[in-house]
Amino acid sequence: MSRLFLTFIFLAGAFLLGVLYLRPEWQRFQDMGHELTELEEISREFDELIGSRDRLLGLINSISKENLERADRMLPQGPHASDFLVSLEALTVQSGMALRRIDLVSPEGERKSEALVPRAGAGGAAAGQPKPGGPGVAPPRAAKETQTLPFNLQVAGSYGALKKFLESTERNLRLIDVEGISFSASGKGEASEFTIKAKTYYQ
Repeated sequence: MSRLFLTFIFLAGAFLLGVLYLRPEWQRFQDMGHELTELEEISREFDELIGSRDRLLGLINSISKENLERADRMLPQGPHASDFLVSLEALTVQSGMALRRIDLVSPEGERKSEALVPRAGAGGAAAGQPKPGGPGVAPPRAAKETQTLPFNLQVAGSYGALKKFLESTERNLRLIDVEGISFSASGKGEASEFTIKAKTYYQ
């Protein structure tokens, strides 16, 4: 009888020892399993990010020099005011309009430079056009955020020519946003005068 009682006491002690010691260890083991699963998931996410980075680098490296130059003309580093004035004059001539005046305006509203067409039908740079780095041309900013270059454009021509000019600005590589157009009525057979308020962008 005493041997059976001792056996029972021994088994009960072993059970209590298992409950008090092995159960926390088992819980710790389960927690480690969960942590291992989470680490494996994080590792998979990192692998996907690395794969996306490699694909992106491959796409960047595959961009041709010509396309990079087109992107720079679309949003150039610096205002490049002189080049922009020349391109505006070319657009007006190609659209069949007469360029009267171009005013480049600072974002604060202060007039920065003016350009007039030198002579009828001229396809060169406008008179009074600022030289690169000269007065009226802001130097490129160190920051890479997008800057605006507002301008006012005075042109003369028919409604059809104006429509053609606006379509040309939409297709132009350099971004141009037209904000408003005003015009003065003309007599029969005379060209209308249009004043276009717009802006372009640079970095």
